Amino acid sequence: MKKPLLLALLFLISLSSFGQKIKFSDSTNQWKVFYHYCGDNRLGSSWTLHSYIGDTEYHGMKYKILSDAYGSGFNSFIREDTIIKKVFTISLIHDNDTIEKVLYDYTLNVGDTFKTAVSVHYVSSIDSVIINSKWHKIFDFFPVSCSGCSTGWGPREYIVIEGIGSLNSPVFPIDAIGFEGCITLTCFNNQGSTPSLSHLAGSYFNNTSSCGLTFGEDVKNINFQTEIAFVTPNPIIESSKIQLPHSIPSITLTITNTLGQIVAQIPFQNKQELPIGDLVKSPGIYFYRVKDNGSGEIFSGKFVY
Repeated sequence: MKKPLLLALLFLISLSSFGQKIKFSDSTNQWKVFYHYCGDNRLGSSWTLHSYIGDTEYHGMKYKILSDAYGSGFNSFIREDTIIKKVFTISLIHDNDTIEKVLYDYTLNVGDTFKTAVSVHYVSSIDSVIINSKWHKIFDFFPVSCSGCSTGWGPREYIVIEGIGSLNSPVFPIDAIGFEGCITLTCFNNQGSTPSLSHLAGSYFNNTSSCGLTFGEDVKNINFQTEIAFVTPNPIIESSKIQLPHSIPSITLTITNTLGQIVAQIPFQNKQELPIGDLVKSPGIYFYRVKDNGSGEIFSGKFVY
């Protein structure tokens, strides 16, 4: 009788081990990242592999050393607090930058803001994805303000997966920036394997087919969104509209309130400007998502009434 009980216990332990939630600070993690000029995959493109190369103690705290994409040994100290669900970093790529900052906060809710030295973003939506049989949150961040975004010196919209980090690079958006540069995560490795996602995060990342993405003169596997939509005027008045970067043949506009309730959902045809001044009736903060029904591209943002 003891032997079956022991086997059952070992089986449950193995299931528990397999179902562990991925930690951003796991020493086995590796991130395959593609660097290129925005809008042209051919110019100055390169691949790099971010990984942990050891441990250190700094100001009485223990950190992982995350290797530098540019080959100088390391560029960040990483510390994760799983109790409060936050990842912290000390960025050593900048001179005299020895202050610990929050890199990822998994407790954020829709509408919450996240600030860096060059930008303020808010959480426009939260989704979930299954990885290794465990649910992980997906956060979609949209800029409220961004110093230099229009010239390529700041992060625009970006996505963060709990445990994996940003779909740009593991130190994004703290170390996000290079003139007219784009950074894209294609593959993530944990415990010697590439755990698949139950569905796409963003427009391309599933950690299976995305790992095989290639970039070259005749290959454009990812549609990098370098254009954004915006609301004008905002706070909105009767004449307010969502201005899209180009005309789209078939569009679905969805507006939600801070509780996630759909306030309006309207189809449009062949539009670049979407009137929204009469779509909300109560004062408050609202979120919009504009879906290109042809390509699946999403434009999202926030406005106040």
